[in-house]
Amino acid sequence: MGLKKAITAIAAMLLVSLALPAQGLNLPQAPRATPAIEGSQAKADSVIRVAGWDFKKVEQVLIDDLPTTFQASSNTLIAIRIPLGTNPGDVTITLVSNSGNTKSSFQIEIVSLETEKDTKVTIGSFLGYVAVYTKNLSGEKLSIQVGNKFREVSVLDNNFTANLTKVGGNRLVEVKVFVAGQLVESAMVLVR
Repeated sequence: MGLKKAITAIAAMLLVSLALPAQGLNLPQAPRATPAIEGSQAKADSVIRVAGWDFKKVEQVLIDDLPTTFQASSNTLIAIRIPLGTNPGDVTITLVSNSGNTKSSFQIEIVSLETEKDTKVTIGSFLGYVAVYTKNLSGEKLSIQVGNKFREVSVLDNNFTANLTKVGGNRLVEVKVFVAGQLVESAMVLVR
């Protein structure tokens, strides 16, 4: 009967310990991100999605110490916009909450538009217009400065676009082209 009593005593202690409320386990947890990101490269002003937990507690997101916009679509998924001033290379994402700050280094590389070989911006002119042609920049924000005129195309809807700005004939103007807020091309153009 000694073994039966020992097993019964152990089982009773186990049941009692499970029935008692756990003390010290209710510590607030800071939100934490895991390296579950779509793809390994992103551009400035693009949105990445990050998995993790406690994202509803997030009050601020910093990417390499730059504040940025974010949207926690659930407690385990957050969408983060890469700020325009982010330097190319690997980034550190800091999640700020009232439970504390957590930093996560990711294997995601921020690439500048100039390093992408398949994109192209060409500046030209014809019949009193400055023409800015783009290739493979669908979904990007385009801004064009022609002399002192400034024009924005919120999102390019095609991989090949022609963007015309009326200037008038026989004028020499400076043209600057920005994609996602970065200067990618500039030229002095004689408009005929």
